[in-house]
Amino acid sequence: MGSSRGDSSPDGAATAGDGKPKELRTAASRRPTARGQKSPSTRAATRLQAIVFEVENVLYDGSDCGRWLAHVTSPCCGVAIEPLRAIWENEFRPAVKCGESDRETVLEAFLRTRGLASCQAGEILAASVARRRTWEATTRLFPGVLRTLAALKKHGLQLAVLADCEDDADVLRARLERLGVACHFDCVLCSRDLNSLKPAAASYRAVLAALQVQPDLVAMVSHSASDLAGAQLSGMQTVAFNPETALVADCVVQHVDELIGLAAQASRPSAAA
Repeated sequence: MGSSRGDSSPDGAATAGDGKPKELRTAASRRPTARGQKSPSTRAATRLQAIVFEVENVLYDGSDCGRWLAHVTSPCCGVAIEPLRAIWENEFRPAVKCGESDRETVLEAFLRTRGLASCQAGEILAASVARRRTWEATTRLFPGVLRTLAALKKHGLQLAVLADCEDDADVLRARLERLGVACHFDCVLCSRDLNSLKPAAASYRAVLAALQVQPDLVAMVSHSASDLAGAQLSGMQTVAFNPETALVADCVVQHVDELIGLAAQASRPSAAA
C-alpha cells in the first residue's frame, strides 16, 4: 500500500506519455478511475493555492497496527485476517478516530465481540501497546515525500493535513516533527479533535477555514475513495494517491513526487480556467 509505481508502468496509469502527471479536470469531466486507467483531461490544470493531505497511506504506512492486530487475533477467533482487519477498521476504529472513546476501550470491545477469553484479550491488549510504541518509533516517510513537500512549498502553495487518525493534532504534529516534515505544513487538523471523520462536510469546512482559501483552489490528496468523494462534494479538487479500487477523482498519481509537476502546472497564471 502506498508503494511506488512510477511512469515506467506499461499502462501509463501514473503519468501521461511525456512523464508528466495528468492534469486536474473539471467536475463535469470526472469519471471513475482505477489503477491502470487514465483520467482524460479536458482543459489546462485548475489553479491551486493549497493542497490538503491525508497522512495514513499517503505520507507513511498507517496500516501496520491494524494488520498486526488482525494477524494475532485471527487464530483466536477463527476469522480470516483480511475480513477481521476490515471489521476493526470499519466498525471499531472510527470510534477512536472521532474521539468517541479511547483506543484501549474500543480494542477491548473488539476482542470481546470476537469471542476471546479474558486472558487472551488481556495479552493482546498489552502487546498492542508495545506494538504501537514500536510503530511510532520506527515508521518512516514513503520515498520522495520530504522532497515533494519542500518543492510544493517553493511553488508558494499552502499545505495542510486533514487526518482521520487515532491521535490528536499535538501528537500527530510531534510525529511529523520527528519525520522532518512538520515545518512544511501550515495547519494540522485531526478527526479526534474535530469529532468528525471524512467524508463528513464538517471536516472539509474546518480545513478550508484554517487555510482561508476557496474550496475550488484547494486539492485533497488521499488514498481513500470516501475522502475524495467528500472533498468533491465540498467543492475541492481531488487527487487519488495510488488507489486500489475504482474511484472518482480529478487526477491519479501513483507516487507522491508526481505532485511536483502537477503543482508547477497548476500554479502558473496561464493555467487558470
